[in-house]
Amino acid sequence: MSFHRTARPPGRPGMTLIEIMVAMTVFAIVLVGILPLSIYVIHYNRENNQLMQARNQMANLAEQLKVVPSTNAWRTNDGDNADSLDNAVGDASINVISNNWNYVIRWNIWDGPANTQNIRIFVNWQNGTQPRTISSTLTLII
Repeated sequence: MSFHRTARPPGRPGMTLIEIMVAMTVFAIVLVGILPLSIYVIHYNRENNQLMQARNQMANLAEQLKVVPSTNAWRTNDGDNADSLDNAVGDASINVISNNWNYVIRWNIWDGPANTQNIRIFVNWQNGTQPRTISSTLTLII
């Protein structure tokens, strides 16, 4: 008597253990290749959300500063017209928490020519261990 073994008995569809292991290996190799890209996309998406929130905070403050009178404390120059780029102190500042991120918004005011007032707005936040800052300048007529 001789036995003739086949990988799959006739009439019984399915996969052998070897075929399953090869498929799992190929799947694992593909996942290992995609994983770093997925982590990068998640990190980049979070960073962009923080930047978008910071820009929205800056735009909201700029709109508020446009409508308050120039005699309001938010639009009062501290007398130092050389501090336009000073992000450390600012003439005024507020803290805003948006989507569990803390934003520190500072602005400096200096008088411009011909009854104008310049306002530089800084928005600062922490992205992990790295500090981030964006800024913009607004010129208003007094």
